[in-house]
Amino acid sequence: MTTASPSGPGPDAPRDRTGPWLLGAALLLLVLGAVLPLLIAAHAGALSVPRSDDWSYLTTLFRWTDGHGLDFNRWVSMTLVGQLALAAPVARLAHHSIAAVRIEVALIGVGGLLATTWLVARVTGRRGVALLTAATIALGPLWGPLAATYMTDVPTFAIQTTAAAIAVVGLLRPERRTAALIGAVAVGFVGVSIRQYAVVPVAATLLAYLLV
Repeated sequence: MTTASPSGPGPDAPRDRTGPWLLGAALLLLVLGAVLPLLIAAHAGALSVPRSDDWSYLTTLFRWTDGHGLDFNRWVSMTLVGQLALAAPVARLAHHSIAAVRIEVALIGVGGLLATTWLVARVTGRRGVALLTAATIALGPLWGPLAATYMTDVPTFAIQTTAAAIAVVGLLRPERRTAALIGAVAVGFVGVSIRQYAVVPVAATLLAYLLV
């Protein structure tokens, strides 16, 4: 008599550690990319006061959410509209809280770090290298000061890396090529609505799809 072999992996089969690794990576990037910059800014008393050019962006945001239209106060030189749209619900709910708007910016930035991790891991096949890449960005000299502001750099980075990740899906998965291209370009133009130079990754995506 033969006995049926049990279905599924046996007790000695290697366990899939992808889930715990992803959770750990996300928590690490959340701390490095958002919690740490926000805590430093709060400790220095800088989280709730305008800094650098974001005084102008905040003024534009709060005037818009108060119903006074889009008045760029003769200072704003980028498109900015996308960032205003992202922050408007928070600005309304938090009653013009500068800190709340900046927390949102930092969290959007973490999304960009996660997209970077996925992108590098997918291209190189090395999760450690991917996490190191994203952590290096978060620990760089520009990230900390910008992540705790309403400047446009971090949100644009997040949108650009997300668009690049979507584009890579289509390049590596031919059956999803068209959908990925449309998604990547659409997300890329969200970045353009924040800063004009985000059109460069959109153009690079289109070129890559023409050549590959």
